[in-house]
Amino acid sequence: MTDKDFLEIYGQNKGLVFRLALSYVRNIEEAEDITQEVFVKVFEKLSQFKGNSQLKTWIYKITTTTTLDFIKAKKRKKRFGIVRSLFQDDGQAMDIRDSSSHPGVQFENQELSKYLFAAIDQLAEPQRTAYYFSQVEGMGNIEIAQIMEKSVGATESLLQRAKLNLKSQLGDFYDEYRRNT
Repeated sequence: MTDKDFLEIYGQNKGLVFRLALSYVRNIEEAEDITQEVFVKVFEKLSQFKGNSQLKTWIYKITTTTTLDFIKAKKRKKRFGIVRSLFQDDGQAMDIRDSSSHPGVQFENQELSKYLFAAIDQLAEPQRTAYYFSQVEGMGNIEIAQIMEKSVGATESLLQRAKLNLKSQLGDFYDEYRRNT
């Protein structure tokens, strides 16, 4: 593989990788770091790509895994920071991410977006991932199934459960919001 080939792969996929990472971490700098890490992995492992799926699908898998690993590491650091702050006056816990700062948020009322992102964050990881691919990236169930290594039926089930869970979580809030507006 030449540098030109890799740059072409990077150019075609960097936006998708960044948006996926950003949908999970909701912090531009962290999403940029994850994007960089993903493409380092892509470069290192491209010779292992067997072509059993589309290259984009393979890159999405690497992105999802890298992002989830990043979040786990961040949670470990945050727990350590909280424990340390109990014993040191100057120690501070890491900030809890602010969902309303997501640049893709188009809602006029930031309060609504906080509730929406909080509800999405409560979804089980497979539901959240399938929902993101479907609603944000506009992917079809077949492509989502390939990325997530699930059957199309399982993907449809994940999406249906995600929507039901969001409706359940947001139903009372939505009803109250409508009464007050």
